[in-house]
Amino acid sequence: YRLTTKLKPLIHVTCTLTRRGVSRVEMQLKAKAIFKKSSTATFVDIHIPVPVDADKPTAQATAGSIKYLPENGTLLWSMKQLQGGKEFDCKCEYTLPSVRTTDPSASSKRPIAVNFEIQYFTASGFQAKYISVQEASGYQVTPYVRYLTQSGEYQIRTN
Repeated sequence: YRLTTKLKPLIHVTCTLTRRGVSRVEMQLKAKAIFKKSSTATFVDIHIPVPVDADKPTAQATAGSIKYLPENGTLLWSMKQLQGGKEFDCKCEYTLPSVRTTDPSASSKRPIAVNFEIQYFTASGFQAKYISVQEASGYQVTPYVRYLTQSGEYQIRTN
């Protein structure tokens, strides 16, 4: 089943943007898992947008790895696992050219995108308590339900 109702974000990302002088920009990000400590998010990817004309973006994170994707204009913060209740930080720095472009799309603020999966977890709390499988052909059936929560279209606006 799929949910289209509003839910609280399972991974909350906050971003603080600070300008250091005319051309240097610093971003502080915090990613916090807002779900039970017994659950673990896997394949966590946080796409951090940087301006198209950014020069030499660098980043450090307390967990995972970060790489610059110039074709998308983003920094990709990847974590193999993020346990519930944990919080991790990331610090990004980049420089901007002293002569700014007149193209309005170069300075547009794009959202931070988050992708993840949480196995054996349902965001709605829905669980199957009892399964009855009736198979007339003699096929050996194993009743099993696999719960998987996926992020879907999940974006966070930056200020």
